Amino acid sequence: MEVTGWEVIVTPDHAASETFAAICPHRLLTEAAPDAEWSLFLESSRIPLGNLHTLITRWLIKQDIALWRHPAASDWRGLVEYSLLTGRHPAAAVLAQAKKYQSADAHEKHTACDTGMIWRRHANVAVKAQMDAWWALQEAEPKGDPALSLHRLTQQDHFPTEMIAQLPSALGTAEDNIFFARNVPDLLALQPRLQSPGLQTHKIPITFLFAEQRRQSGITLMRARQLSQMVATAYPDRYEVTLRSDIGSVRDQVVIVNRGAIEFNSREDLDELRGRNIASISDWLDLPVRPKTIPVFDAHMTLCLPQTIALNKLYPNTPAFHVTHHVNPAVPECTGPTDRLRTGYFGRFANTSCPNSLSTMIELVNVVDASFTPSEWARQAPMYNCHWIIREIDHLQEWKPFLKGFVAARCGAVVIVTRDDMNAMHYLGDDYPFYADSLATADLEMAWLKAASAFGSKEWGKAQAIMRQVKERSSDRQVMVEFKSMLDEILS
Repeated sequence: MEVTGWEVIVTPDHAASETFAAICPHRLLTEAAPDAEWSLFLESSRIPLGNLHTLITRWLIKQDIALWRHPAASDWRGLVEYSLLTGRHPAAAVLAQAKKYQSADAHEKHTACDTGMIWRRHANVAVKAQMDAWWALQEAEPKGDPALSLHRLTQQDHFPTEMIAQLPSALGTAEDNIFFARNVPDLLALQPRLQSPGLQTHKIPITFLFAEQRRQSGITLMRARQLSQMVATAYPDRYEVTLRSDIGSVRDQVVIVNRGAIEFNSREDLDELRGRNIASISDWLDLPVRPKTIPVFDAHMTLCLPQTIALNKLYPNTPAFHVTHHVNPAVPECTGPTDRLRTGYFGRFANTSCPNSLSTMIELVNVVDASFTPSEWARQAPMYNCHWIIREIDHLQEWKPFLKGFVAARCGAVVIVTRDDMNAMHYLGDDYPFYADSLATADLEMAWLKAASAFGSKEWGKAQAIMRQVKERSSDRQVMVEFKSMLDEILS
């Protein structure tokens, strides 16, 4: 794993226990990072979704210990019941913990915490002492629930209650919030059924399969033509990439099945496709998933993080892998005008909500206008320093990428968006300054006025900084790293 700006260290075998890492990171990092002042532990089933910069700088950096409130329990009895019902820890070990807790007859002075994410300030000697005390309790029942042993620690007289901060419930629950979500535990990529000769020593053959009926559509342009070209260009020595619309001609390939190909081919044809190829990967895009079609794929390539989590929970036998939706290459990297706020909307007019009162303030650019080519509308992007990406909810389209946000980020623009956009809080964080509270006219007007009045101010600079992070998280390089990671797991 290579991540720009991060150092990846493999822990020695004797320290590889996830429970040890959860409780005693100060010991684990003694050699690897002796000068570390803080650490953030993530349980292996927790997937980072959101803006970690916002999480750390806004919510964690001032705390000695910070965790989420437990999603279902408030006291030790609730923790025991939850652990037994979920089966995440051996029942015998949890019951042994419960017996010791009951005999101690401790009074409850702290609400139960979830231990899937733990932030700690190592520079505080008292924190390290309490973590050592926690480990001593856990070692008595090493296979028990760490949340239960932590709760027991917090009830003891020597534990300072103010040492632990719990993140506010407004950010979400411990298992589903704007920063992290619990993925399906122990989700494993399936082995390909058909090994192509020389797969390990030659270039991996990949076919992007699209529908002839959708040859001229945007889904074929971006998710088949452009994406296949990006893969071929990024990994010329690793993948042999082809683009086809004839399902019957595809054989001995890793097949990326475009949304159009899913729509216009029968379940039987898709099943046969899977049987004669190395692996078949769906690209549903925003098409509602058809449960009966799930078994004909080995994996799903998803376009947004909420879709990834949902599909893994609903269909754990067919793993879903998030590959960020790329930005149309016709969109230039640029910075917007600096004289005043200039706001534009790029998309179908029917998909947005723009009050009449703002009609002269927001220019609507219809990207599907018959007179436009993709490059023509994209050339207009540098004319705006603020993108209106307000979306009317379309109940026929279950999932949407944050593509309008990615386009704005590439153009050096800020965005105005509603808080309930399924991806906005993950990418922008809870403190992004230009959210609209709802689709109500007054709220939309207020959001635009706030952006206009903040132009060039500290708040404007903050929004620009967040959008620079979005640009990095949606870069072509990031998309390709995620695509390669998906194939590495599927073909491992």
